[in-house]
Amino acid sequence: MAPDRSHISPELIACPRCGERSIDLREYRSLMALSADLALFALDCPRCSAKVSTIRSIPPSLRDAVDFAAIKAGAGMGQVR
Repeated sequence: MAPDRSHISPELIACPRCGERSIDLREYRSLMALSADLALFALDCPRCSAKVSTIRSIPPSLRDAVDFAAIKAGAGMGQVR
């Protein structure tokens, strides 16, 4: 059964292994942008050290950095919308 995410902020996810609810998307190990507002995040659980991956909306606090990286890399997402 999937963890209950109803009380988690949009920038936090729960660990599927131990249930820790403080994994912050802004503290990602790696991020792969899939579209202008969606990314694959790889993170580490602060409680059990599990490697966690999830596809989520890019938090507003990261959007400028993701756009800048796309422009710098010449990726399609870095183009003017």
